[in-house]
Amino acid sequence: MANAFIVRSNRLLAGVIGGILVAGMLVVTSTPDTPASADDGVVDVTGPTVSGSAIVGAVLTLDPSSLTLWDAPAYQWLRAGSEIAGATAVSYEIGPADVGALISVRVTGRAVDDIGAELVLVSAPTAPVAVGSLTSTTPTLSGTFAVGSTLTAKPGGWSAGVSFRYQWLRNGAKISAATAASYRLTSADSGKQISVTITGTKNGYTAVTKTSARSAKVLTVTTPKITGTAKVGATLSANKGTWSKGTAFSYQWLRNGTSITGAKGAAYKLTAADAGNKITLALTGRLSGYATVSKTSSATSAVARGTLTASAPKISGTTRVASKLTAKAGTWTSGATLKYQWYRNGAAIAGATSSSYTVRPTDAYARITVKVTGAKAGYVTAAKSSSATAAVQGKVYANCAQLNKDYPDGIRKSNVTVDRKAGKPKPLVGKPYPSTSLYNLQSSRRDADRDGIMCER
Repeated sequence: MANAFIVRSNRLLAGVIGGILVAGMLVVTSTPDTPASADDGVVDVTGPTVSGSAIVGAVLTLDPSSLTLWDAPAYQWLRAGSEIAGATAVSYEIGPADVGALISVRVTGRAVDDIGAELVLVSAPTAPVAVGSLTSTTPTLSGTFAVGSTLTAKPGGWSAGVSFRYQWLRNGAKISAATAASYRLTSADSGKQISVTITGTKNGYTAVTKTSARSAKVLTVTTPKITGTAKVGATLSANKGTWSKGTAFSYQWLRNGTSITGAKGAAYKLTAADAGNKITLALTGRLSGYATVSKTSSATSAVARGTLTASAPKISGTTRVASKLTAKAGTWTSGATLKYQWYRNGAAIAGATSSSYTVRPTDAYARITVKVTGAKAGYVTAAKSSSATAAVQGKVYANCAQLNKDYPDGIRKSNVTVDRKAGKPKPLVGKPYPSTSLYNLQSSRRDADRDGIMCER
């Protein structure tokens, strides 16, 4: 039989001889290749020391410096004396399965001495493992505290792996069936304060319950509507709908989602800058003790260009050659730019583009009209025409010299197309002005050859 040795340990609990546990010390046999010493005796070693709290979630750690005279030790953590699968490291994290159990660690190795004895030592057990304590945070609420809005509970920072249960509260009382992470506010919540209780649970840990702070009072709100025609120059108005009694309002009109400078009233007159864009209204309600809430309307259709207010112009003055006619534009949209064009028998008169017109010799016996065209940014251009004047009265000339100042080639009856020289037809010289009425207005002496042309060249 191999020689036996006694190994002392300051932390020694159990040992084996041929698989038999012996309390209080570990008896080992010498190895085949290490003969027993002649002076069979005692080998001093140091047993394993474990640090850490016996609570779920804590980590127990074997202090390697507590092992002296050991060569290549191996570790096995034990739960109530039984091996814990996979727990063979120098540290062990206590889990839910350990609650109530005593945890220890078994170290196996060889003594670093002349004997080379095989050693198996077990640490002192921990106290019974207690349930863990969850890390938790008071929850907060996100969302708008207005009827119809949805609130969401934000748990904050908790231990990993925690499961949550929710209970929403109205003025501190449970709301029936409100047990999800979010809650849609109803009319029953109007004027009330909302909070949420969150209970966190995790296997092996004590459950924790936290309740959020109460919200401001819930406001009854309505999404505003815009009334009016989406057209430049038109006025849009806000229809607030129903809000909590006593609510004070502020307004902000927006163009394609961007605030319009100075547009802070209950009504808004559309400008040229709005043409082609969509308009919305942000309505903000404030009431002491309640949440301040903003609601934005649906957008209008794209704003159309405006229609100019326009009147048909009137002509004043005497319709006589050399007289001055004046166009009275009438009433137009403020800020419209007006342009004029005068017409003779429906044909535009070259260069006649001011608000007044001096009747020309070539207008004799014609009818005069004027067209006014109005333009303004953001509006559709509009044009209005006057009624025609009476026929322009011709002028009586004392002699051909005076007549030729206005009609250099003379005047002719409308049906005369040739010039007769000594009774023979000849082509017209130049362009005698054709007007039988003007011809008849003059003295017959101006047509000496009686060919229907007066004062011709």
